[in-house]
Amino acid sequence: MAKYLVVSTVVTDEVFTADHHFTGACLGGAGLYAYCGLRFWTDDVAIISGVGEDFFSLHRAWLLENKVCTDGLWVRDPHTPCTVVQYHKDGERTETPRFGRDHYHKMEASASDILPFLEEAKGVYIFQKIPDNYWDVILKRKEECNFALAWELHTGVTTPAHLSDVQRIAKACDILSLNRTEALSLLDVENLEEAIGILSTWQVPMIYLRVGAQGGIILENGHVTRTPAVPGIHVIDPTGAGNSSTAAVLYGYCEGYSPHQCGLMGSISAAKCIEQQGPPKLSEINRSQLHLLLSQMSES
Repeated sequence: MAKYLVVSTVVTDEVFTADHHFTGACLGGAGLYAYCGLRFWTDDVAIISGVGEDFFSLHRAWLLENKVCTDGLWVRDPHTPCTVVQYHKDGERTETPRFGRDHYHKMEASASDILPFLEEAKGVYIFQKIPDNYWDVILKRKEECNFALAWELHTGVTTPAHLSDVQRIAKACDILSLNRTEALSLLDVENLEEAIGILSTWQVPMIYLRVGAQGGIILENGHVTRTPAVPGIHVIDPTGAGNSSTAAVLYGYCEGYSPHQCGLMGSISAAKCIEQQGPPKLSEINRSQLHLLLSQMSES
């Protein structure tokens, strides 16, 4: 199995802009964009998720063109999940499962689904809430296999009521990822600097705080490292920026890059995902150019 694993759903996205313009349907989902974020840096990646019977007919062309490993995908329903993504003028978005939330949750990998893939993993990205018994099983396996674990918080658990559970789980992870809005909500504070101050005290090896067009903030051992977004990017579709950047930070962390470089790798992966409609063409990746950009941004 792959060295890097992405545990999250792959769906068909129907994207609407803030002025309610339908931009089309394409392959998407947190899992798909996290997969892209890692694939910019390595081919040794697989997704673990349920799909519909129609998945391969709907998205065969992109999967084949980009040589996607599908070993971790299994059929759980006639229909692949379809998410209506509605962007708003403030930059936020709402996501509505077209076939209902029960159908969507049916596709999510359980802890027992994931376990067989973990033995040889080096890094694992998980985008998930806090299901009963899920994290206890995963974290126990982490102790046994010693892979690095990145947890990207699901918006559904970024409230003060979930704070103690989030802290408990995050303490056992290697990377916790959340965006500005989620941090303010989770910590019940009004400004970013206050959130940074609180998160800097958490006993988590690395916290990746995503701040959109301002880039990212890496918190490690009480140190605060701010990393910019890639300059000059023309944003076509912002879907998946957070997922792709978190997965890239995981790769950098596992491969021994500095916190500053990890944050820059997150910015680079996000930039590559948002400069076209839908997922990027991974078959056209030029990794030498990505590493050159990383070097240039590291020196600036």
